[in-house]
Amino acid sequence: MQGLIAYYYDAVQSGKEYRWSSTCAGTIGWGAMSCIAGRPTCEDCQATPTELIKSAHYTNCRKPCNCIGFEWVRGQKKDALGVDVRNTNFDKCMDIVAKWHDVRTEMEDAVIQQTGNHTLATLWRSGTIRTQVFQGHCNGDGQKGYIPMSGGVDATIFSRAYKKY
Repeated sequence: MQGLIAYYYDAVQSGKEYRWSSTCAGTIGWGAMSCIAGRPTCEDCQATPTELIKSAHYTNCRKPCNCIGFEWVRGQKKDALGVDVRNTNFDKCMDIVAKWHDVRTEMEDAVIQQTGNHTLATLWRSGTIRTQVFQGHCNGDGQKGYIPMSGGVDATIFSRAYKKY
């Protein structure tokens, strides 16, 4: 399923200005770039302007709710936290993770507006880790540092409050 959106933009909407997906250069091993699907030319995904990206898979960048905002350091254990910059552009990762947090902040704002409960912003945005990326949604490194959208709010409010999509 994770390739479905990429397929849509690559095959169904091919040639559009927002095309970015499976035709881009992929990392093979540690640093050797190759075009996916054997194509002779391809773009470098990590050089694509963030505003043109419509689909992103967070494998190398780590999931936004994992609160990983630092580089993996050579010599760390393989399972240690951090973005492995041997095969990933750290700044691009932080850009696309920040976009995910933008969407979460939009959702929070919609819920706060509908409920009138402004204390939720304090509850949901109290984190202090790399706030320019995580926007207050993380109070520590790793998934345990993620601040979920909870706090006595009925879950059905989210679907009612956020009709944008």
